[in-house]
Amino acid sequence: MKKITAPIVQKNHFVWRLDHADIGHLKKLFLGADWDNTAKLDAPWGIGNPFLVYQAIPAAARYRFLLENSELIVSGITYGPVCLGQTATFAVKDQFWVYFVDPKDDVSVLEPKLGLETWETFMDRSIFGNDAYEAAYGAALKKLRPKGYTIDAIWNGARKDPNAWLTVLRHESNVSVMKGRQGGIPRTQWLMNYSGFERIYYDTVANFEYWSGDIPKLETLVFFNYLRQEFEDNFLLLLPEDERQKIREKWTQGIGQIALALEPFAGEEQPTQVKTDKHDPLLSLVDDIQAHMGEAVSGPPDRLNPHEKPDVSLNAPIESFDGWIEAASLLTQTRDYKFPRYLPSVILLKLTDGDEARVYSLIANRVYASQDTILFQDGQALPHLYTMSIYPTVIGGFPNYFMEMNLRQAGDFLRGLREVQSLADWNALRDRYGILRNDARLWATYDWFTEWNTRHRGIEAGYLDLSYYDLFDSVY
Repeated sequence: MKKITAPIVQKNHFVWRLDHADIGHLKKLFLGADWDNTAKLDAPWGIGNPFLVYQAIPAAARYRFLLENSELIVSGITYGPVCLGQTATFAVKDQFWVYFVDPKDDVSVLEPKLGLETWETFMDRSIFGNDAYEAAYGAALKKLRPKGYTIDAIWNGARKDPNAWLTVLRHESNVSVMKGRQGGIPRTQWLMNYSGFERIYYDTVANFEYWSGDIPKLETLVFFNYLRQEFEDNFLLLLPEDERQKIREKWTQGIGQIALALEPFAGEEQPTQVKTDKHDPLLSLVDDIQAHMGEAVSGPPDRLNPHEKPDVSLNAPIESFDGWIEAASLLTQTRDYKFPRYLPSVILLKLTDGDEARVYSLIANRVYASQDTILFQDGQALPHLYTMSIYPTVIGGFPNYFMEMNLRQAGDFLRGLREVQSLADWNALRDRYGILRNDARLWATYDWFTEWNTRHRGIEAGYLDLSYYDLFDSVY
């Protein structure tokens, strides 16, 4: 234990909450089951392979720990040095949801070695090592789950643990994660399994040396690309067989098609027991997942980013926060307008009504043809697919802009967004409501957001980093 004496900054701050009940649960989880007495407990340290080092501990216990702390574990990735900088984060798609295979259905829990001869294959970051792992995983699926997944194969946290559903966001140079179904239906989704979860954590956190040279960092990036594809493919196994390849090629286009050809689709021929609507299987599957999880896991209905829009007009006056939510929702998660392509990554909005003030984060969701390269990010951009999501809290640790307005101005702002056709249009709207770097109100506004963040988010809050404020975003 070490006392925290430095100021807490939100960009790398995440909290593990433990009480006596949690400690008792961990003891039962790890010590309540028999360990493998044939496994060596003196595996060589420093080899960076959790499958070898911890092989004596039951895989079910190790996976359960990851599941019950998934936001914390993923935070180690998103808020760590591996996810800092535009090039480093380009392997991460801008918005996606993460689910997890239930331990009872996870072949890497049921048969941890997947039939492989050595644990070394699990952490072999070469294309040959990944191919061998994927082949073994696909064979295990065929052997242990020949009928394919049901909706119950998704871990739902007993319908009470929100770690079962995560939302991950990339903000161009940094990444954030939160529990629950947030931000509206994303373009891509993940289904993570135990062995994949271990692999991605050890690749990007435990084994990542930010002081190392370019070659190890490139290996980390390439391995992450393999893992991202693995988790997207796992999710596609829930869909009808004739839909999978079409969606896979839609999610990864352009030069990424070469990567798709080189990366095996483990279980591609597996059937599925999930029944989806033929007209929109993805939306149908999301509805099934929502019913399977329940609101205690997903959170309440997302009124700011709904799939079905309310019957309201942007031309009507906004007289309440509820009115703002309904009006703003007409502009979220839609590709009908051009403004998302000109938005910076993160805008923090202070919206007031008399003495009451609320905070909303306006987040740009960018889309790229492929994220299997480390250069030419702008050349991969598909701006016609960009969208915006709005969150009723502070998102991220690096705001690009603060904005401030009252409810009477909110309608004009939303109508202005709707009418944006160019960067010049956006800049004019931004200058009307934004707090620029040379604005006399900047530090008072920063202090207000800091106080709000601390008051509403408590121990989760930290100081915001202004390194990217009004700077370093691709739209400029």
